[in-house]
Amino acid sequence: MSQANSHQIQAQQNLWLATLGFAVSFACWGIEPVPCCSI
Repeated sequence: MSQANSHQIQAQQNLWLATLGFAVSFACWGIEPVPCCSI
């Protein structure tokens, strides 16, 4: 049961990180015309 909870938490963390990364890259594109945040 704790294993299922850890999987759910991991999925939520991945979604949050993806959203945060998208927001950062989007803001960066808005500030600079070049992909300064792309790695």
